[in-house]
Amino acid sequence: MVMAFSIHVACTSNNMAGALAADFGGKWCCQQGLTNFTLELDSMIIVNMVNNKSNNNLKLRQIIDNIIEIVDQSNAQVTHCFRESNQVANFLAKRAARLNQMMILTSFRQLPEMAKGAYFLDKCQMPYIRTKFDKPNFFVS
Repeated sequence: MVMAFSIHVACTSNNMAGALAADFGGKWCCQQGLTNFTLELDSMIIVNMVNNKSNNNLKLRQIIDNIIEIVDQSNAQVTHCFRESNQVANFLAKRAARLNQMMILTSFRQLPEMAKGAYFLDKCQMPYIRTKFDKPNFFVS
């Protein structure tokens, strides 16, 4: 693990949140002098906008242009991953929304406990299967 982060942001859509995350992560990598890194996003829309260098979404235009510039300067790749394989980011996003604080983690030990299990599954390339238990629903008349 090179870096993981969570930041509370006010945004209007999941695509904007993904674009802001890619922008922040890409800038951080560039500031650390890293090149040839991969930004994995679970939004295929954002991945296509960056890779095709075409953006007709006015709300995202500036953010997407920033990401394109970062990718071009650092020789980075932007790839799509399914939400099921992006659970560490999901846990960190939920934590940021709940605690309203910024966190930059640079080692595995700093990860919250809930994210460590998902990290191991991701590292072993095993899927994360979310289970939901429904409460019994009884109708009495």
